[in-house]
Amino acid sequence: MINNFFNQLVSKQFYTIFLVRWTIISFFVGSLSGSASAWFLIFLKWAGKCRNENIWIISLLPLAGFLVALSYKYLGKEVQKGNNQLIEEVQQPKKIIPFIMAPLVLVGTVITHLFGGSAGREGTAVQMGGSIADQLSRYVKFTQWERKVLIMCGISAGFASVFGTPMAGAIFALEIIFIRKIKYDAIIPVLMSAFIANYVCDLWPITHTHYQIASVPSFNFQNVSLVILASVLFGLVSVGFSVGMNLLSSVFKKHIKNMLFRPVIGGVIVASLGYLLGYKYLGLGVPTIVESFTKQQGGEVFAIKLI
Repeated sequence: MINNFFNQLVSKQFYTIFLVRWTIISFFVGSLSGSASAWFLIFLKWAGKCRNENIWIISLLPLAGFLVALSYKYLGKEVQKGNNQLIEEVQQPKKIIPFIMAPLVLVGTVITHLFGGSAGREGTAVQMGGSIADQLSRYVKFTQWERKVLIMCGISAGFASVFGTPMAGAIFALEIIFIRKIKYDAIIPVLMSAFIANYVCDLWPITHTHYQIASVPSFNFQNVSLVILASVLFGLVSVGFSVGMNLLSSVFKKHIKNMLFRPVIGGVIVASLGYLLGYKYLGLGVPTIVESFTKQQGGEVFAIKLI
């Protein structure tokens, strides 16, 4: 009986220390990642407004691509893998992710959008969050597993704060690292980081995009079948997009050896398509997404954006 009491006491102390420790870590990661996402959103809003008011600026996209590539060549050699580097470090930890990843990806993405390029927010936020979080490894001693959780907290905080979706951010961080399985002792730190980051981001003068749904369809066999069919199509398009990106990247690397000129040629192609097909496909495309809730979009919209 005494042994059981002692074991319970030790167990309670362990979990108390665990919660206190990771609460402090989550507060650090969430606060910094949430603030970084807020400034990223502020800069993105400025870039979109500036581009829309000076549409001629998209002709400079090739030059912008060259400058971004130049910055990575001379300042970010160690972080060129981007999101893949975060995943590799979580799966097989080797060395601390350089902090330079955060400012480089932030500036590079803002420049891309300013001149008409199309780059997602999640990649930037995840890289900022992951690199910021891993800086703690320089000052705090973590086991290999704890460092994995630390980077996951950064990924969760970045995703959650940039979209204003803490639950989605936490699930994203847990699943992107451990495909088809979740490590349960990582759930609490990852969730705390996501909610703290989202809260801190909202303290800054930013607003997340809100989507207004006029009415919710009734729950019946037909609608459920349509949702299932749509989900399959979404998955196929996602696979096609990933395969296409990897294929195009391989072709560019094979035929254009110099990394500085790949974004130049890509910039010429994207800018030309913008002039030919319409400016609505440049940048994030959020206005088109918002409009789709009230106005039926043509089948060509998703195809052109994909291209």
